[in-house]
Amino acid sequence: MFEDAFKLKITPAGLEKDAATQYTSAVRAVLYKIHQSQSGKALLGSIRFHGFVVDIIPYPDEEGDACGADVEPNYDQVTTIVMPTVRYTPGKFTKGGSCAHLPGKGWTESILFHELVHALRDISQSKRRDYTGVVMTGGLYRYDTFEEFIAVLCEDIYTSERGNPHMLLGDHRGITPLDPELADSFKFFASGSRTYRFVARFCQENPGFSKLMSQVRASFNPLAAYYKDPQKALRYSSQPSAHERDADGVWGKMFERKRERTLPPGGPPNVPAPRPYGAPIRRP
Repeated sequence: MFEDAFKLKITPAGLEKDAATQYTSAVRAVLYKIHQSQSGKALLGSIRFHGFVVDIIPYPDEEGDACGADVEPNYDQVTTIVMPTVRYTPGKFTKGGSCAHLPGKGWTESILFHELVHALRDISQSKRRDYTGVVMTGGLYRYDTFEEFIAVLCEDIYTSERGNPHMLLGDHRGITPLDPELADSFKFFASGSRTYRFVARFCQENPGFSKLMSQVRASFNPLAAYYKDPQKALRYSSQPSAHERDADGVWGKMFERKRERTLPPGGPPNVPAPRPYGAPIRRP
């Protein structure tokens, strides 16, 4: 089967015969579409390179997340490798599915691409015995963690390569579009003062995959910018606008924490923090 060539295993756990057959065929079709892109070839080829099988199973409905998809990291005591299981149901993102309302097209492929980046990172990190998690702060705080920052970045490159069938994402908090001022391969590094450092770290930890992704022909490709001119990328992360976004992020995170402590159960969701009155706005 197509997926076998890339160390992927589609397991329709919990589904009856007909539903299991449909699920397997649907996931295989999505994987085939992903592989038709440069980004997809880079990702699937990198998973195959590491030699560990990645399971793909249905996302359980009982989780209660209408648009849910994730990766379960399962630590193998024999190999000391984190064996990832991708939980994903393509039908959620197609016509009639619980996430069919998402703006634009192509989410079925983008969501799985995103989760497979997580799977690749789980395997490659554990092979290095590196299990350190990083929580994002400053201008990048809405990405939540370093792993989500990398997955969203790679997903955006994949989306851009396909001609932007849907918006580029600006964080890991639902469907938030990337600020148009940052939707440029170099200007993206002004997202925060640590953006350059985190991209550099990713390229050092996954040199093969990141280099392949940098060669993807896409109008938005910060990895290509990093490899082409790292000093220019660093200058964008050193600009006043990057530090301004850091300050906005610190304020925003503090505001969220305050609301979490004071809002009663069932209160309104967190909203973006307002900029302090009179604060200057500087952008590149």
